[in-house]
Amino acid sequence: MSLGLSLMDYVLSGLFAAAFLIVAIYCAAMAVTTIKHWKKNSHSPIQIVRAVVVDKREAAARNLERNTGHFATFEFDGGKRLELSLIGTEYGMLAKGARGRLTFQGSRYLGFEHI
Repeated sequence: MSLGLSLMDYVLSGLFAAAFLIVAIYCAAMAVTTIKHWKKNSHSPIQIVRAVVVDKREAAARNLERNTGHFATFEFDGGKRLELSLIGTEYGMLAKGARGRLTFQGSRYLGFEHI
């Protein structure tokens, strides 16, 4: 019985270590990006503007769960547009063409009051 490792064992353990390292770096980068985005939104002023809902869309997530992202595009006076992510109940309360007061902070949707 030989206790020595073959060249293939070294290659496979090296590949496993490299794959683990790549996944760890990716996860760390995603965490840093998420924290930066959250901080940017938190330091942005809360804005309340008159807006019209010009579009709504749903996007299925690419994971094992059945998550769907809900998005609405708002147009401000002057023509500027902003797409924001919403939770399903808020999404269901909006209709294309609805006019109201949009409240948001950075890219964070806070509410829409129909006028």
